[in-house]
Amino acid sequence: MAEKSQKQKAAAKQAAVSAAKATEQRVGGEDAKKKFTRIDAFEGIYSFLSMDEPCAVLFGSSLHHSARHALLAAQYPDASDQLQAPGALELQAALKLVESEQNMKPKLGPLP
Repeated sequence: MAEKSQKQKAAAKQAAVSAAKATEQRVGGEDAKKKFTRIDAFEGIYSFLSMDEPCAVLFGSSLHHSARHALLAAQYPDASDQLQAPGALELQAALKLVESEQNMKPKLGPLP
């Protein structure tokens, strides 16, 4: 029984390799490059990929205004409640909140 399944697996693998080679020959390298789109910036139709795009993001048990807000809340847990406030809807306001939070953290110097 084990030999039969091993033979079936080997035959399936060989068939997959043959199909891949046939497809590779049929579709030239230049044609393959034309089929894929390079995304250089999260603008236009790709703006939804930006971390700053307004959308509802659930992180932990908190709902945030964007993925960037959720990331900032993860990095600065003390500012999490402030980042959910309506005043932090704009990204610049959220960054200012986090900046003040970052300045409040004690700086660790070199160990003696």
